[in-house]
Amino acid sequence: MPVGGAGEILRRAAARYRDALAIVDDYMERETARRREQVHCRRGCAECCFGTFAFSLADMALVQSAFGSLNEEIQEYCVRRATAFVENMGEVAARRVDLLDEAELDRLLESVAALPCPFLSPEHDCRIYRSRPLVCRIHGLPIKGYGNELLDPGCRLNFVGIRVEELSGYQLDIAEFDVAEATEIAGIAEALGVDEETQILLPAAILPPWFLPSDEMRMENGKARHVSRFRKSEPHPD
Repeated sequence: MPVGGAGEILRRAAARYRDALAIVDDYMERETARRREQVHCRRGCAECCFGTFAFSLADMALVQSAFGSLNEEIQEYCVRRATAFVENMGEVAARRVDLLDEAELDRLLESVAALPCPFLSPEHDCRIYRSRPLVCRIHGLPIKGYGNELLDPGCRLNFVGIRVEELSGYQLDIAEFDVAEATEIAGIAEALGVDEETQILLPAAILPPWFLPSDEMRMENGKARHVSRFRKSEPHPD
């Protein structure tokens, strides 16, 4: 965890970002209520809590802030879980992943698809639910964004027997949220001296090294690739 001025910047950014996520939460709650008979997302279901995914600097700050508020025993539990990801994925689990090519990222995600999230309790509760990353908040319902593009097909347990294309609505207007998120990412990147496009995996938020120094992140132009913030690994095996 960073110390001094950078640490305080991260804590303040996390608080503002959590407030901005209310835009997404309100949307998800409204649409879940509208089709409640076809949506099975509820407390205790951990279908989407296995494997890992890439997230932004803003989500990293949010997760770090929440981790710091947990008691020592639970922190140790989460670190043990995160360490299991590193054992399966190698050192890259604690590094920047938006510079990986498609095949490399797929191999990493597949290698940990059956591992539980470090923050998932034995009772299948999320220990940082209020501070969970963006992708955790939007997974479950089909999400469409700009230009009617399908960003997330939703959970396989919902809308069984109904094609996504047949569903009406689910148009998430994220313009306001995008501005708030971009502002926090820019501030965090400046404070840490890293690229705004930096994306990491969940273990990197609580295991050192939690980011790469700027000089180690310089890659040839042809290598860089932005990882979709809406991308998750495949569901864990039954």
